[in-house]
Amino acid sequence: MSQSIVEKAITRLAAAGLVNPGAVKGCNAEEIRQVEAKFRLQLPPIYKEFLLRMGKAAGKFLIGSDYLFPAPMRLRDDAEDFLQDSSSGFRLDENDFVFMGHQGYEFLFFRPADSPDPPIFLLVEGEQPKQVFPNFSEWLLSCVSDEIEAFKSLPARSR
Repeated sequence: MSQSIVEKAITRLAAAGLVNPGAVKGCNAEEIRQVEAKFRLQLPPIYKEFLLRMGKAAGKFLIGSDYLFPAPMRLRDDAEDFLQDSSSGFRLDENDFVFMGHQGYEFLFFRPADSPDPPIFLLVEGEQPKQVFPNFSEWLLSCVSDEIEAFKSLPARSR
């Protein structure tokens, strides 16, 4: 049986020294239900698996970005505040789910109803949102590769 995309991500991060597999912590089913209830939507299976496996603690993966639970409960509000202050004129649809924020000026979202593995969109100040990945799986594996490359470039004492 082959590994899921999320398990592959964890395996690669562990092999690179970015996570201790025993310290990776996922959300429980009730926490995921809370997210779905708050936003009145069904999260796509790939994102649910991501939350269940690494939604609360993921070592050094994506440090500086806001994505670990309970952040998804407030990220939409943060993105809406950001959009209100920006000049893009774009507004999130009720079906858009913001799953990550970075430093308050970048947000990633998807539309859960689009697919079991939906396309990923980026919001950046002053721009219209744009699709940056064809699906969540490719986004996750790309982030893993980028994080591993960045980690390798650090001096050994900084790791």
